[in-house]
Amino acid sequence: MRYLLDAVLAVVLALLMVCCHPKDVQYARYHNARFGFEVEYPSFMLMEPAPENGDGFSCHGRGLELLAYGCQNLNSETGALLTLPEVAVQYALPTDKFGYTDGDAFFHGGIDETGNVYLERIRMNPNSDDGNILEIVLVTYPKRKSGKLKPIAERVIYGGTLYMGDMETDAETKVTKTSINNQTTNIQNIMGRFFIRKGQSSTGTILYNVDGNWIREGQSSVGRIVYNIDGNRIREGQSSVGRIVYNIDGNWIREGQSSVGTIRYNIDGNWIREGQSSVGQILCNISEY
Repeated sequence: MRYLLDAVLAVVLALLMVCCHPKDVQYARYHNARFGFEVEYPSFMLMEPAPENGDGFSCHGRGLELLAYGCQNLNSETGALLTLPEVAVQYALPTDKFGYTDGDAFFHGGIDETGNVYLERIRMNPNSDDGNILEIVLVTYPKRKSGKLKPIAERVIYGGTLYMGDMETDAETKVTKTSINNQTTNIQNIMGRFFIRKGQSSTGTILYNVDGNWIREGQSSVGRIVYNIDGNRIREGQSSVGRIVYNIDGNWIREGQSSVGTIRYNIDGNWIREGQSSVGQILCNISEY
């Protein structure tokens, strides 16, 4: 059973690496002349007509919708400039699943009343001398398409060079999360779910389900959490400091956290094979929820 569980972990890790690094997506860059901000967006998206006031842009494609604009950073009641914590309180929503401040921005997300996933970044524009400009980027997509659209949405919101010159910031390096109004920061609540099945059949016995960053026993969304996903690593239990079981190295799954650890499995599409051979025994396969 332990041997089979090891293979399950390898499948999960392979799934996440494939989902989080879509190779067929190209990106373009939008520059807003009025407020001086830039946003990276997938080039497959179709631009909507530009607003007359030039405050931003919107586009859509493949179920993904993006809205980016600038606005005055003012308290809606008093007209005073908002601090970042005040921005967070003003823009947080009752439907939020997580929310946190990081650097000069507030990030939050959840599931709206229509069942769509939303991710939003509200940043105090560093190109504004007095901090009175906010740059807002909102991405939404159907939850059922999380497997394909989530990594793209996260790149728009969290990744990419957001400002030019001395203000360049790589948002992917921002990992500190400060709780806002005691909201949970567990983004796994809005990620897609997947089943891990025994063997190569898409109707094989369900061993585990991937529920966001957690790996649960069986097919129940409240099943016991046995492992959690931390980047390209899998840890025991639900703790972010749990023991590292595996790491991914290209198409290979290695033991522990070392890039030269023993190769136990290899990734072949939705299959995980034993050892490093492309014809090794197929142990597990993945299917969407």
